[in-house]
Amino acid sequence: MHSSLGSIGASRSSSSKHGRFSLLLLEENEYYFEDHSAIFFKPREDQIGVTLQQRQCIELTGRLKVCSLSVVFDPDNIRYPVLRIPFATVSKLKAINSGTQFYLKASAITTMKENNMCHPYHFESISDSDVSGGYFVFSFIYTKLATCLRLIDELCSISKLQSKPARSSRRQFIISRREKSMNFDTSRFADIREKPQLEQLLAHMITPLVETPGILMITNMLLYFQPFNDISSVPVFKYQLCTIKNLYRRRFIMSHCGLELLFADDRSLFLTFRSKEVRDHVFNVLSKQQELRLHKEHSLENMQLKWSQRKISNFQYLLFLNQQAGRSLNDLTQYPVFPWIISDYTSNSLDLKNPRTFRDLSKPIGALNDQRLSALRERFAQMPDTPECPRFMYGSHYSTPGYVLYFLVRVAPEYMLRLQCGKFDSADRLFSSLAGCWTSVLKNHSDVKELIPEFYGGGWTGTSGRFLLNEESLDLGIRQDGSEVDDVDLPPWANSVEDFVKKCRDALESDHVSERIHQWIDLIFGFKQQGEEAIKADNLYFYLTYEGAVDMDNIHDPVRKAALRSQIMEFGQTPTQIFKAPHPKRGSIAPTASSTFRDSRG
Repeated sequence: MHSSLGSIGASRSSSSKHGRFSLLLLEENEYYFEDHSAIFFKPREDQIGVTLQQRQCIELTGRLKVCSLSVVFDPDNIRYPVLRIPFATVSKLKAINSGTQFYLKASAITTMKENNMCHPYHFESISDSDVSGGYFVFSFIYTKLATCLRLIDELCSISKLQSKPARSSRRQFIISRREKSMNFDTSRFADIREKPQLEQLLAHMITPLVETPGILMITNMLLYFQPFNDISSVPVFKYQLCTIKNLYRRRFIMSHCGLELLFADDRSLFLTFRSKEVRDHVFNVLSKQQELRLHKEHSLENMQLKWSQRKISNFQYLLFLNQQAGRSLNDLTQYPVFPWIISDYTSNSLDLKNPRTFRDLSKPIGALNDQRLSALRERFAQMPDTPECPRFMYGSHYSTPGYVLYFLVRVAPEYMLRLQCGKFDSADRLFSSLAGCWTSVLKNHSDVKELIPEFYGGGWTGTSGRFLLNEESLDLGIRQDGSEVDDVDLPPWANSVEDFVKKCRDALESDHVSERIHQWIDLIFGFKQQGEEAIKADNLYFYLTYEGAVDMDNIHDPVRKAALRSQIMEFGQTPTQIFKAPHPKRGSIAPTASSTFRDSRG
């Protein structure tokens, strides 16, 4: 499905054109406009009470980013933090010193990434008695001040509007005005023989927690994506059509507007468009290109047969099913989901011949504990059941962005900071022990999470198990018992993180699991996923997690749409149902057999 160079890893390691800044440092849905070389005049500690004109300041060179909700200054000297000034806190904006400088007077700021470390953001309220007095003075090195100041002034004015819909509408007007003025740079074509196959289109490139707007261009030889922003050191991303091995129609935040391309080197590109119709048009144009060499042998029926005949592993088949069901490393609301397999995290050795070592794969996580299940069934029976909000067994889901980052916080801390509004979760709630995590999954009424491919040698970290190590020496806090959160505590039977991942993989490929994994597939991807069969299997989740529960394409109120997006981000999304009948047991499929399924490629 994807290599170890997953999207989180790729986006973390990709070079930024300017310093430490990343779109993850912005608020959700905040738009990045432009970037300028600038000088920030930081007042010295002894300048309290000195007038703005008389101050002696430390001059910090760096980049000033103009965004829809804030300006962000990224100093070249990494000892100083990245500074974010929200427009909502700005009371004055003025050019000074004959128009060579300007200042903002703000009542609050956020600082981040001091010494280039991922640590919780520092939110600071400012009074007139503080060193800066709330004044932040900048000058541009190359840009004409008046040009940028007009945009900043307009964005500051919008932030003062009382109506949230009005603020959203005005910002969108500025964004649309800018995007309509942008054109694809045809000088970026790689070959003089290239011919455009469609008019340039607005698209968004989806990476975890970030949507990057830009222009899509398709020729007879390559696909291009030109971001509207200049963050990347690569101004245009280029993909040879002959390297595309699969095309998948995708949904994104419950809207069928996505398209994911998988490449021969296991990279992937997830794009979204303004509508399903535009997405389908792009899909059709791409599908007709002679350079395209899709892997036809990767049909669902063919891969199911290969799995049944043990020509591919359980791991490979589950990755493939995730892919078919719309799961992607690019989208944390639809991250690949894998089962808990092992139930023993306390023994000194792992016995894969003992059935008690394994979790019951015929039941969802929430049904593994009889006492908890009894309480959940009682609550379900008493719950009101209305068309607006159908009743559900579990108020939380087995796969959410929060759960994914719960497991990956040590290798992707900036993503948790983005999701948690600049904070890590409290130390006692962080992933710190396999035994403790399994106990919570068994007993906690709101904890029904399954696992991610990293536990079995997939995803971003591959077989390394690095997601279990605090290699960046992150300050993750102190628990109530006084212990520090550092590396994850492994079971006694694991000698190292690599050994842990290997033994998890061995368990997944064991005969015991091979004989039963079809039951878990029925719950997650199959006929027990929803409806009456889901109720019988104690497998019903909050209604918003299911495909078709809400028609995002027909919701035009931006406030309601934003609220639904937030709910979906919190609750996660159930995979697209791909099997309508019980999944065959491994080894039971004859070469000519077929099953009732849905192939997401076409």
